Amino acid sequence: MALFIPTIFIFYNESAAVYVLIYGIIATIGNLLGSLIKKMSN
Repeated sequence: MALFIPTIFIFYNESAAVYVLIYGIIATIGNLLGSLIKKMSN
């Protein structure tokens, strides 16, 4: 998510900034699912 922020200003216009929030939500869900699976396998 943080690495996408500079590309907004280099390659896209400022209207693409909403995707930072979307990528952050997806990354958080992935981390939560990963930690849940790890807890279940131990």
